[in-house]
Parts: sequence; C-alpha cells; structure tokens
Amino acid sequence: MEIADGILQRETALLLNNSRFMQTVHQVIFSCGDSLGVQTGLDMLRQMGIQPFAISGLFTSSELLIQEVERICSTPILRLLDLLEGTELPYLLEVQPSIHVLRAVA
Repeated sequence: MEIADGILQRETALLLNNSRFMQTVHQVIFSCGDSLGVQTGLDMLRQMGIQPFAISGLFTSSELLIQEVERICSTPILRLLDLLEGTELPYLLEVQPSIHVLRAVA
C-alpha cells in the first residue's frame, strides 16, 4: 500500500499514528524529493516510532543528493532507476515482513 500525500498531510499523519493501521503495515519505504526532506522526514517518522527499511524518491536522480543523504543516514537507498529496471527486486523480496517500531504508537 502506498500513502502518497506526504507525512504532513492530516489524513496520512492520522494513519501513521494509528496503532491498528500500523499493525497492518509490514515495512516502510520513505520517498522524498531532496536531501533535507529525507533528514526531516526520517526524524518525523522516528518520532512516530517508525523506522523505514529503505529510502527512495526523486533525490535518487542526483548523485550529489545521494551523497548528501549517505552522509546523514545509514538507511539503505533505493534508486528510482534501479527500481524501474527491477535490479532492486531481489533486495525487496528478501525483506522480512516486520515493521520496525521504535516505540508504541497511539
């Protein structure tokens, strides 16, 4: 399932903070447009008790932005081109269905 409206969207925030909904989520990939958004978004998700297993998004079309993100976080980066070409499929299939919850969500 994709939640595409952004984590600041009211309805999305309600879903991410709903424990019943989050129990149905196996894993989270956070998608973002730029390096600052990655850092801010990951911080916000961690405050909600969510640790994405990977990050992706438009920032992966720029090597400079990828390098910036690699300096600030250790979360695996999935490049959009690799996802489109299917080269990340083996990695995605290996991921165990288990949400990384840092703390209980309300």
